[in-house]
Amino acid sequence: MRTAIEHAGAERGLLILLRGEEHWIEAEATTASNQAKVDLQHLKVTAADLPESVFRYALRTKEPVLLHDASGQSQFSTDEYLREHHAKSVLCLPIVKQTRLLGMLYLENNLTPHAFTPARMARSQTTRL
Repeated sequence: MRTAIEHAGAERGLLILLRGEEHWIEAEATTASNQAKVDLQHLKVTAADLPESVFRYALRTKEPVLLHDASGQSQFSTDEYLREHHAKSVLCLPIVKQTRLLGMLYLENNLTPHAFTPARMARSQTTRL
């Protein structure tokens, strides 16, 4: 998690794994003073944890969702989480093995639009969790 948020340029990241039919946050990483901190957790995902519309879309399609400027107009702009947390850049990466969804890596940056560049995305997608 630490490596993933550092390479991606994220301020916050969640590792979400599928357990049965439910999605659980297993780890949360945050950055402060240029250092990443990882907290292991075991909490059910709620709309208070991340933008639910982005998460559900990535779950359904098994495709990454990248919002360069989450405060702008998009199909996700009415999401309450995005409005309340003023997220600028959002990246939601499904973790898929063959065609089976194992979980999700959610990253956000609340200060910088366009924080997640193609080069940073490629490094995050190849980073071992």
